[in-house]
Amino acid sequence: MAMRPFKVPWAMDVTGTLRNAPGALPGRYRCIECFDELLLRRGAVRRAHFAHHGSSSSCSQESVFHKLAKALIVQVVLQWREGGPTPTIRRSCTGCGLTIASPIPERVSGAEPEHRLASGRIVDVALLSDLGIACAIEVLHTHAVDQAKAAVLDLPWFEVRASDVLTDPLALVPVQHALRPFTCAPCKHDYAVLSFATTQAPRSRLEN
Repeated sequence: MAMRPFKVPWAMDVTGTLRNAPGALPGRYRCIECFDELLLRRGAVRRAHFAHHGSSSSCSQESVFHKLAKALIVQVVLQWREGGPTPTIRRSCTGCGLTIASPIPERVSGAEPEHRLASGRIVDVALLSDLGIACAIEVLHTHAVDQAKAAVLDLPWFEVRASDVLTDPLALVPVQHALRPFTCAPCKHDYAVLSFATTQAPRSRLEN
């Protein structure tokens, strides 16, 4: 059954690298889901996008966007390890409440999609380190991580929206997570100053 046509924001070039439609050069591009060739469409009014030929594709927007988001996270992490831009995780500081773009930890050495855990569970993306899995990332398009799955994920994890990743894969925005509390650098400095001032407070005469 033919699916309703939809705009595809990213597609694979001949090297297998994902390219965003607005910045894509003329060439041959394929769908990450069905591998059919896509058309690069640009216009004076509509935003540039890729599209399947006609309405014969069996791809759904959900399957394409979900797979694109996972592949993009892996791509930007691997490109970062090769000297590219640093991906960030946008976290809320426990001190001031501001949202801060925190760089992915240096201990992350790579990323892998559809990674199977020792428990048998499969996570959408695993951030890897020399010691194993540093963190898991789940991609939300229509189905969020429920309590049952969250309960068995015995490692740090966070969930991001596929639409956010497709908009800016370098800025990972958790919608829910099981990460350690985050404190921004200014708040850490303020806490350190306060702690030092408290420990260095003058003793009373009765203590002398």
